[in-house]
Amino acid sequence: MKFSEMFEKVASYWPNQIVVDDCVGAGESRYSPKLWSLYEEIEEKYGIVESWEGVLNYSIYGELHKLLIKEFEKENYIILLDKVDKKKIEESMYNNFGALPEWDWLLAEYENDLEE
Repeated sequence: MKFSEMFEKVASYWPNQIVVDDCVGAGESRYSPKLWSLYEEIEEKYGIVESWEGVLNYSIYGELHKLLIKEFEKENYIILLDKVDKKKIEESMYNNFGALPEWDWLLAEYENDLEE
């Protein structure tokens, strides 16, 4: 399984443009209920809670959250999916898979095909 194929599939569940004008908190603890709700809706709609798609979905959410913090400080309340760092998403996903023995089968078939 190639990362680019996995990412393309799960990223297609997300809208490219996400309005995050509902943020609460400050700094690194800034939080958008809309973004979190969207993450949960995707998991439920596509039934990916306990699957590789779910792990990748959470990794995408994590990078979108980091982007939200940066953009909100510039008073930009819209984040774009195509602005996330795919390498960081891949790294997060791979680390999450490596932490659990039940994902060993996936790691055996996994290929990081991002350009170095």
